[in-house]
Amino acid sequence: MRLTAADQMLAYILSHRDTDAPFDVAKPTLMPPDPAQAHDQAESLAAAGSTWLLEWQTQTDAVSTRIRALVQPVLGGELSSVSKPGHAAS
Repeated sequence: MRLTAADQMLAYILSHRDTDAPFDVAKPTLMPPDPAQAHDQAESLAAAGSTWLLEWQTQTDAVSTRIRALVQPVLGGELSSVSKPGHAAS
């Protein structure tokens, strides 16, 4: 298996630590839209040592729809619109 730059950086950090105390490893990534594929990718990153997953995406209609689908069950209701900074949601 080929080591990625992130794998190489983690190996470098581990080789220079003088403690076994836990520490966080954040991995920025773009998750696939398919939930099963996203789950597999998240598990793979966790197995590789990541403790945080930072998903960065440009705000598009597709991303907005995806965020709504993820947040709606948590809030338990409909989301009418995403508010813009300085404006109240309708």
